[in-house]
Amino acid sequence: MTSIQQQIEIEWPVEALFNYVSDLSNNHAWQRQVVDATWIGENRHEVGSAFLQTRSILGKQVPALMQMTSYQRFQKRSWIILHDRLRQELALEFEPRGEKTLLKLTIDFDLKGSVRSLKPAVLKHAMREGYENLSRLKNILENS
Repeated sequence: MTSIQQQIEIEWPVEALFNYVSDLSNNHAWQRQVVDATWIGENRHEVGSAFLQTRSILGKQVPALMQMTSYQRFQKRSWIILHDRLRQELALEFEPRGEKTLLKLTIDFDLKGSVRSLKPAVLKHAMREGYENLSRLKNILENS
């Protein structure tokens, strides 16, 4: 299992930032490759609830099933991507700092089968995309 961590301070109160990030309809605005994200079923924001997120990768629409693994309101939310060749767990932790919030992103992934040889490229891409998405989120929220 490989892990990367990134963080950014955003000039938004923790409750407002948590609510914005938890609203799937905002995912496409701050996550560069996301085209759509929708909940599956009635359960939302609970451990075990699932959503389908579609990303545009090299011009192709690639859906991924995600399942919530942790949900602590205004503190943390994490989920796992369910895929046969890639196990990826993502977590967002929210630390209040007065009227600002320190947002921490952790990505843990495990490559299986033939895609193991792509580990250096996957790591580089995940680090770049994580940084770009957090920076985009900060820019959108602080300049709106």
